Amino acid sequence: MRQRRQCARRSRNRGVPRGGAQGAQAGARPTPDNRTRPEAGIGQDRLPAPLTSATPFAISIQGYSGPLDVLLRLVELRELDITTLSLANVADEFLEFTRGLDRVDAEELSHFIVIAARLIQIKSFALLPAREQPRAEEIEADAEELADRLREYQAIKATAQSLRQREDTGLRSFSPIAPVSAPAAPRPRGGDTNDLVAALRRVVASALRAAPVERVEREKFSIGDKIADLRGRCADGERIRFGEILQGRSRGEIVATFLAVLELLRLDEIDARQHEQFGDIVIVASNAR
Repeated sequence: MRQRRQCARRSRNRGVPRGGAQGAQAGARPTPDNRTRPEAGIGQDRLPAPLTSATPFAISIQGYSGPLDVLLRLVELRELDITTLSLANVADEFLEFTRGLDRVDAEELSHFIVIAARLIQIKSFALLPAREQPRAEEIEADAEELADRLREYQAIKATAQSLRQREDTGLRSFSPIAPVSAPAAPRPRGGDTNDLVAALRRVVASALRAAPVERVEREKFSIGDKIADLRGRCADGERIRFGEILQGRSRGEIVATFLAVLELLRLDEIDARQHEQFGDIVIVASNAR
């Protein structure tokens, strides 16, 4: 640890990339296809203040050895290729450095976090895929779309100006051409209590002469009648489909028929057979094959 602090004091003003100045220049490699890459120097006017000269921390990783703030300057000046550096090793060295201290200075820790965040941002930009130049037909299509939008905007703007002019001239509402004449209410004629009684009698007499309401008698179904009907049909060898005897029937008749089937099944006089799942149920005499 003592040797590292001495090395940091000797290189406090300038870091040395591994391989010398030529290695630093060789690290800034152009893209093979010469396509546009995001600029690594974005936000240089908001760079953090460099670590003070009394800061003992210095890193020694593959490709660079020296103070952390100098590393950031070299990267932003593109004298060092950040894609060849391991920022994880930088963080590991700082953690190892803090473990050897009795107390971690908050200002020094904040400086490291700011510089490390800036390095991560620059490296992420450098690793982003290159942006390809748009083709001529794409540029033409975009220009056409922009022209269409401009025409639509001009039409909407003209309509808005017309509405504004109407509002300024007071043309916000339209009065009817001629007043609508309401029908005159009939004037009541003179009358007395006898007239009211006579009118009431006429209404009552008219109601009494109205046609009587036809009453619909509810059909009554006997379970015994349904049992006799099913028993006779099965005795003749008929195969009765359960769905057919219930189709189009009223609710009362369906209930009576269902109870009759249950009673005959209980008496073991009929069998209910179903040849497939969810298929129709066939009712036959119990002695039928």
